[in-house]
Amino acid sequence: MLKKRVATAAVLIPALTAAVIWLPAVWLAVVFAAVVLTAAWEWMRLSGIGDDPMMLPLRALYVFWYGAVMAMLYGWPWGEAGGVGWLYAAGVWWASVLAWLVWARASGWSGPAVSADDEAPLDLFDSYAFAMSMRMMMGYAVLLPAWFAVVRLGGQESGRGLLLALFAIVWAADSGAYFVGRAWGRRRLASAISPGKTVEGAYGGLAAAALAAFGAAAAFVGVGVVGAVFSIVGDLQVSVLKRAAGVKDSGALFPGHGGALDRIDSLTAAAVVYALGLDVVGLHSFAGAAG
Repeated sequence: MLKKRVATAAVLIPALTAAVIWLPAVWLAVVFAAVVLTAAWEWMRLSGIGDDPMMLPLRALYVFWYGAVMAMLYGWPWGEAGGVGWLYAAGVWWASVLAWLVWARASGWSGPAVSADDEAPLDLFDSYAFAMSMRMMMGYAVLLPAWFAVVRLGGQESGRGLLLALFAIVWAADSGAYFVGRAWGRRRLASAISPGKTVEGAYGGLAAAALAAFGAAAAFVGVGVVGAVFSIVGDLQVSVLKRAAGVKDSGALFPGHGGALDRIDSLTAAAVVYALGLDVVGLHSFAGAAG
């Protein structure tokens, strides 16, 4: 498994880096849109819409609507207040997810109801009994703001380096958590959601993220660490859905890494919080159109 992870990363990381450096803004937006649309397809499966041929048109419609919304967001004449305001709204969502995760850990929450048949809609999504439609809507709150934040950064030449720094921070946090957790992990971080994650691994990931941020610039350290904290939040939020669906991975697109959603789960929250952090400390302006 480790060899597959390393081999896949050895291909994906240079390819993504090259895309950020050399692709025109519109094509960079298209590349990230393709990743998000694939993740949206996987999200439907985790929401209870499986691979039954009768359900495929519904999944396709869901993904099509994502594409339509992204096209609208990309072409919208955002001013600074509009663009950043939308990101702040997404930030409120992720703050509420963090608060819920803290509550779940403190209260000893036993985890979501697990479906014995991942083709069948789930009756329960934790104690709030969310309907399937609510889980589907939640996908928009998770995936679209992350795409928007990435595209807003990549749409300006001054933001390309910041975007690469974001990826480096998230990759460092994931890798640090994985290797430190395997070597020294003892205490479970969220056993009811993702049994493999440990407190020690989380600390290792945050330390690695801080080093990656410092390597970019000392001013990034605070923003980078906060972004890394929320990368864990994004990961755990998707893990709740996977746990409820009774699956380990959202898909099998990337050997050793699972599906597209597995690859961007950490980025979903981190991208939004990172973008907001840049705005708060004045390291980047989001004025102007996305492209």
